[in-house]
Amino acid sequence: MRRQIQKWGLWICLTAWMLLLSGCGEDQKISEWVQQGDAAYESGDYAKAVEDYNEILKLDQTKDEIYNNRGMAYLNIGDYQQALSDFTKAIELEKDADVYYNNRGLVYYYQGKYEQAVSDFTHAIELNERDAGYFSNRGDAYNSMEKYDQALADYDQALKLDAAKVSTLNNRASVYFKQGEFEKAIADYSQAVEMEPDHEVVYWNRGEAYRILGQYEEALSDYQSFAEKTTSELPSEFLMKRAEVYAAMEQYDLAIEDYSTAIQKDPKDGVLYQGRANLYYLTEKYEEALADYNQYLQGQEDAIALGNRGYCEWKLGQLDEAVKDLTRSIELKPEYAWAYYTRGQILQEQEKYDEAKADYDK
Repeated sequence: MRRQIQKWGLWICLTAWMLLLSGCGEDQKISEWVQQGDAAYESGDYAKAVEDYNEILKLDQTKDEIYNNRGMAYLNIGDYQQALSDFTKAIELEKDADVYYNNRGLVYYYQGKYEQAVSDFTHAIELNERDAGYFSNRGDAYNSMEKYDQALADYDQALKLDAAKVSTLNNRASVYFKQGEFEKAIADYSQAVEMEPDHEVVYWNRGEAYRILGQYEEALSDYQSFAEKTTSELPSEFLMKRAEVYAAMEQYDLAIEDYSTAIQKDPKDGVLYQGRANLYYLTEKYEEALADYNQYLQGQEDAIALGNRGYCEWKLGQLDEAVKDLTRSIELKPEYAWAYYTRGQILQEQEKYDEAKADYDK
């Protein structure tokens, strides 16, 4: 059985050809091991599949299909070196099997060796120009190399050969997204949604494009679709993006709720504290904002955050701490007019009029 993995973003497609064996004795044993190995592979027991394919290769080391199958099992286990060795051996035994080049290209891709991946995918294409997956895979490699024109050309060709590939549409949209062509990205995502309305990742991706375009109602609708359709826990990154949309729509309580949930999932991510702090700041919950700015500013400096923390300290009556933070904010960002103005107000309150006037002048 020859198996073919085609890596399309988050999805893998398998195609199979049965290896036909007949006879008795050694052939019969091999046939049994093939059936057992294939059954183990299909059930996801890749370690067992490797064991069964090992038994076949003890009896006959000339079967390129078995090296390919074992390479597939190793690939799914994450043992890239063994997978690479097996696919290379399969190629040595059968130099015209396009699928073997494709599969070895995937190993190189997962290892971040994109030039070698492109070379193998290209070889697979030269042997079989009708397989959409090979173009899509090479497009992924070009995408990772930031060679977007080549990636788009490959995705276009893949879609000419198979226009129903949601994953290829999603990946082409990702290139448009990176190039700032958000309308084109949305068009591809929308086509993908029409084809597979239950594919949750596409909703998240389209929601991101809508968010960047400032189309918050559409973004929120897509985020909600993703949240409803996914079977996994909502990742903190998603919650942060949805919180940004809620905040843009001035639904601050919902935004704070998403940030809080994200912080529970990832309590060491300072950016989440910064986002929630900004919302507390906007809603004049200065104690909560101060606590979050403290978390965010541990081990780093940020002129805006320092200025905002200083403002919170001022509102909470901590004038010396406020002046200190605003002074450091100004040192980091000398043309930050708001920081001078705010510090001037505090200094005026402290009856340091000359210093306050200097800040107002500045």
